[in-house]
Amino acid sequence: MSDKGQRIDWIDDGNPTRPWKDLGGEHYAPVVCATPDTSAEFAVKSAAGATVTVTVASSNSLSAAGSLGNKRAGSILLPADVGTATVLTFQASYDGSTYGDVYDQYGSEYKVTIPAVSKMVLLDPFVFATFPYLKVRFGTAASANTYGSARDLIIGLRA
Repeated sequence: MSDKGQRIDWIDDGNPTRPWKDLGGEHYAPVVCATPDTSAEFAVKSAAGATVTVTVASSNSLSAAGSLGNKRAGSILLPADVGTATVLTFQASYDGSTYGDVYDQYGSEYKVTIPAVSKMVLLDPFVFATFPYLKVRFGTAASANTYGSARDLIIGLRA
């Protein structure tokens, strides 16, 4: 293991100077997980800098497919001119050819609302854990939104 010299300042476990570790090209950060009666330290692997760009073509609402490989979608960076309170929904595929709308266990379409103050939005990577292919939609399946010009969306990936 080699110390990358970066410091974790977002973990408040009494040791804010824990270094990132590089293990065979993958980056690991120590994280403390607290439960009611114990806390355990374990490594969280990140795909530092890994992204895939998907494009929503002009006058369309659904992006082209993005191949996530063996990674999971963890965030989306939207263009600055995308309106506030925009809702994003998703289609996913196991094979890259047959896509379906992504729903949660309660039968509701999985959606993410873009807040007014940010165009970088975190996603729950566990929702997309088993899908190697992903499409992003502006709006919902029942009420999609279109833009007059193409939009590139950058999906941040994590291991």
